[in-house]
Amino acid sequence: MTQAGPGLLDRLLEDVVTARRSGRRRWLYAVAAAVVFAVGGPAVAVFSGDGSTDADTVAATDQGTGVWAQVTVHDRAYGSEVDAKVKHAPAEQSCELVAVGRDRSEQVILSWTVPKGASSPSDGMRGAAAMHPSDIAEYVVRTADGERLVSIEMP
Repeated sequence: MTQAGPGLLDRLLEDVVTARRSGRRRWLYAVAAAVVFAVGGPAVAVFSGDGSTDADTVAATDQGTGVWAQVTVHDRAYGSEVDAKVKHAPAEQSCELVAVGRDRSEQVILSWTVPKGASSPSDGMRGAAAMHPSDIAEYVVRTADGERLVSIEMP
């Protein structure tokens, strides 16, 4: 049995302080965990994506115009995500990348103007089409006036 006396009050107060400290510590750990989940959860969702790594990359150079183009196509639920690189397109000319369907329908994926003195619009461009890659017969880089600069046939 516990002995009454001056030490009893000290031991009881020490027990209360210890219990409160551990309760505060648990509360702080819970808050820290909540912050990690609140900040880290969306980051994991952004970096994980949809997990698909399947992509088709094709390139071509037109001997007549000298324009080179490369497209990397990712199949997405909404259609196609397209990464494109184009070199040696005419400077100060409005150009566009067009997806031509197997049914000969067309969708403009990207449009740009090559800056004066540059040989390409940038290191890369990204666009999208409502057509899935299996529905696309070729990609065409052309001027806004419709002049074909290079055609890239899909396998």
